[in-house]
Amino acid sequence: MSDGPFPQPVNDFNDYIDTVTPYINANAASLSVSGANLDALNQLVDKPGVSQSNLGWRQLWLLYTSPDTVTKSIRDIVKQRRAQLEAQLRIIYGDIPQSFLTPNSRNVLNLPQRDFNPTPIQAVNFAPVISFDKISNGIQVLRFQNPQTPDSNAMPDNQKVEIQNFIGAANLPENSIQFQPLMDSGKHLLKITQQPQQKGLTAYYRARYKTNSGKTGPWSDVASEIIL
Repeated sequence: MSDGPFPQPVNDFNDYIDTVTPYINANAASLSVSGANLDALNQLVDKPGVSQSNLGWRQLWLLYTSPDTVTKSIRDIVKQRRAQLEAQLRIIYGDIPQSFLTPNSRNVLNLPQRDFNPTPIQAVNFAPVISFDKISNGIQVLRFQNPQTPDSNAMPDNQKVEIQNFIGAANLPENSIQFQPLMDSGKHLLKITQQPQQKGLTAYYRARYKTNSGKTGPWSDVASEIIL
């Protein structure tokens, strides 16, 4: 899951890498970045002429953004490389003495000075998209997709999903569904096990994002499936 200085949308993350990589290279001495950490970062960013699974971010990005070359394998490698880049940058940022970070450095690297009077976490103004990842005998696996990051399974920062459900007849109008609280979840997949006597009925679900302090966003569209 992306957080801290790293933008969630993959396009924004690419722009971030394009900005911070040359900046860290140009200012390695003043930021006290070790040669080993700098080399590790550069290898993750730019590594042409190797097998697909070992390509750098820049080479993968060209494949990822072209409809002629993007595949599920490329998407999976991009996710993996992003995680590796975030981990390496965390190491680099963690080694920089706070006193070495100028206002410009903090701005470029998106490392704001710690706020000792932080702003309370706000609810997001969008809802998760609910789909069914798996349906089998008495089991329904729900998937909650953040519409802001369709290429990632990550939840919005500092948010969880509040889920409500109802079991009843098929094709109920939404305004007549008597939803009941089901649970909160911090994961993008949720396995629901139904009772044998509910077979043939329809399970209805809706969800919304919620902060730890209880602030909530809008409800999602209703998703429904027959219980097998």
